[in-house]
Amino acid sequence: MPALTPTSIPERVVLAERAVAVLSPRSTMWALQTLHGAPKTSGEVAAALPWLTPAAATQRVRQMHRDGLIERVDRPGFPRYTPTLAGHGVSEAQAALLEWHTRHVPAAAPTAALDEIEEALGMLRPAHTLRTLDLLATAELVPQTSVHVAFAELPQWRVDRRLRAMEHDRLVAGTTGDNPAFALTDRGRATTEAVTALATWARFHFPSPTEHTAATVAKAAHAETTGASRVPAAAFSHAPTPPTPTTPTAATPAPRAAFSTPTAPARTH
Repeated sequence: MPALTPTSIPERVVLAERAVAVLSPRSTMWALQTLHGAPKTSGEVAAALPWLTPAAATQRVRQMHRDGLIERVDRPGFPRYTPTLAGHGVSEAQAALLEWHTRHVPAAAPTAALDEIEEALGMLRPAHTLRTLDLLATAELVPQTSVHVAFAELPQWRVDRRLRAMEHDRLVAGTTGDNPAFALTDRGRATTEAVTALATWARFHFPSPTEHTAATVAKAAHAETTGASRVPAAAFSHAPTPPTPTTPTAATPAPRAAFSTPTAPARTH
């Protein structure tokens, strides 16, 4: 099996990684939804999303602005922001992510659709996840040693940790023995449509990385979050009534719950 070098990584995977890096930071989907309609200040975003502190909301809004998801509307006083064409165009990727999560990641409790989308992005975000999925799609069973060869530029322990995390997330399944082998699960194999939708969105809006999106991707490349360390989706339901979702209901399966869960505690991060 040839080594997976930057030049051999499929463009679709590179574009999808770019999209995930921009869209996956926690509360990005909620902030983007909040900014649909009339332009808002970061303070108004914080008021709409009370699990975010004003400082955290300001930081998220500024990063979304740098990444090209929203644009500043100049006017006297505090700056206001509104989605760009890229921000408005994310609905198809949201729909694909929601459908994948709803079908393949059962929730322990009713979960808001935007939280499902954010958890789906979180599962795809850790460094080398999309490349590993693409690699394992090339054969029914890939020996761990072959994965090491494909990621020759990485320490083996780092490759093994990613495989274990993906196994925890049930994206892949491994055999036992001295030389285990890995294969995509139904859940991992079913990511194809979501990855394609993310790549299509990035190809249209970010065909080549800008200085800011390149920095965002580089930051995401250091994310080594394991499945065990992620907070379950059920913990991200929100007490306040969120804005109307942007995801077209006709294009997605019905979510498992309404977009708010009155009895759930508000997020604290």
